[in-house]
Amino acid sequence: MGAGGRRPDRPLLPARSGRRPDPGGAAVPRRGARGIKLHPRAQSFGFDTAVAGEIFAVARDAGVPVLVHAGRGMPRMDALADLALRFPDVTLVLAHTALADQGMFATRLAGHPRVLYDTACLSPYDVMELFARVPAERVVFASDVPYGRPTVGLYQTLRVAALAGLSMEERALVTGGTMAAALDGRQLPAPQAPRLARIRPVDGTLARVASYLMMGIAAGLIGGMNGDVTLALPRLALARSVCRDPDPGPAGPALERIDGVLTAAEALLSAPEPRRLEALWLIAGAVALAATEPVAG
Repeated sequence: MGAGGRRPDRPLLPARSGRRPDPGGAAVPRRGARGIKLHPRAQSFGFDTAVAGEIFAVARDAGVPVLVHAGRGMPRMDALADLALRFPDVTLVLAHTALADQGMFATRLAGHPRVLYDTACLSPYDVMELFARVPAERVVFASDVPYGRPTVGLYQTLRVAALAGLSMEERALVTGGTMAAALDGRQLPAPQAPRLARIRPVDGTLARVASYLMMGIAAGLIGGMNGDVTLALPRLALARSVCRDPDPGPAGPALERIDGVLTAAEALLSAPEPRRLEALWLIAGAVALAATEPVAG
């Protein structure tokens, strides 16, 4: 749901019950909305305005969360952090791992009781760093449909959650439990310390694979979702050359699995046009595998 640029006369309230009294005593009808989505880049607005504060006030009175685009194309987002601190009782969901200003948000909103970060992101490294900077109880799964694919996004999120050592109960919170509490207006799970260390060991061979594949995804997305995805092929070839290493060390089993995924991706890139884009999601899955494979020893 988005604000749509129109200032509502009455708050849109969640569908938990039929009516809710407003401060003036009149009954406010519930319209079925469960939250507000704001996309400051697409909607061309900033958070250092009175209107932005009014939107957060609507969310506070309605008891609904506010989801904000915090991904690519955004300038510094300090004004949103200021606004969030003014409204600590409003659940704020920062989309795309808040990659536009992740460090700033993680630092300034560390004490905010209801800020959440979603995992809709192509780079597993942004998701990993999220688990190193904020409590797992403040991370929620998101797939970025229609651009992303739920299965790939879920695979990436669960790989990172496993690397972070989350229990099955904690993974259930990430994949839906925490967000359900936010939508229902319930208390969020108690936050614990971030689970991943900010300095982590890396397998150099898998890092090479991941870097080539990320370059491939970027090349395939030049021109947007309708670009020429076959531009990923040269980088795919580089990644597969790493997978052929005759002395791969502990990374051998992971490289074998990755190469199998890349074989399927290459086949899709040679398929008729409508299916080619799916190759990029296979490549994204391979990146998640390479980035999150535990380092032996």
